[in-house]
Amino acid sequence: MNDQCFYFFYMIKDPETKVVEHQEIIMIKALFSSHEEKSIYNEKNFTEKIITFSLDHFSNKIIIMSKTEPTREATLKTIYVFKIFDLDDSEIIYETELVNEDLIGRLKSGLFIVTAGHIYYKNNVIKIRYDLIERNKGIQYSEDQIFDIYYDCFHLDEGEKVRANTPLNSIKSHRFAYVISDTQRINPIRLLILPYLHERRIYLNRRKMNTDYFYTTIETDESEEQAYYKAVDDA
Repeated sequence: MNDQCFYFFYMIKDPETKVVEHQEIIMIKALFSSHEEKSIYNEKNFTEKIITFSLDHFSNKIIIMSKTEPTREATLKTIYVFKIFDLDDSEIIYETELVNEDLIGRLKSGLFIVTAGHIYYKNNVIKIRYDLIERNKGIQYSEDQIFDIYYDCFHLDEGEKVRANTPLNSIKSHRFAYVISDTQRINPIRLLILPYLHERRIYLNRRKMNTDYFYTTIETDESEEQAYYKAVDDA
């Protein structure tokens, strides 16, 4: 959901056989005195059932997780499929089967936020390598190559934990709000507000009147910057 529109998932099942006949993600755009409805994704594979999806506003993509139920004729193992749907090109740009149980469990829960190719949940981040997918479209990358998982991104005191349904996302301010509770119930619940970690920015507080501030800057030669960015591109 954003300031002008929201997205929802629509499914039709046969009332007798319970077989899924239609799966669709629809966008509703709010207008001044009415609304506009648009179908943005149709799941054409009827053997797959969409479990969760989430919109990446900044990248204009949708991540989708679906599953294929086991049958007598096929394998007895449930197969989980991860897809990235590009809203600009209206096509799936990446698809793979998931085997990482932690990743499957997190996506199934729906307790996460996707922004600029990063999945935030609790005190952890999963980076989706959009850069690899878009730069080398002919290569089918594995799950391990596409997802970089970072645990315990910031320090917590002993006995503290981040609630499962956080962070809360402020798209306008580019900030997250983490609700931190004490498992021993000694300290009160506290709220930690941080900028988007992937933007790597430092937000200074508003300047106070009649106060002198001193800042230190580090200047780097242009040749060193060029060498650094070349090394990053070659990595």
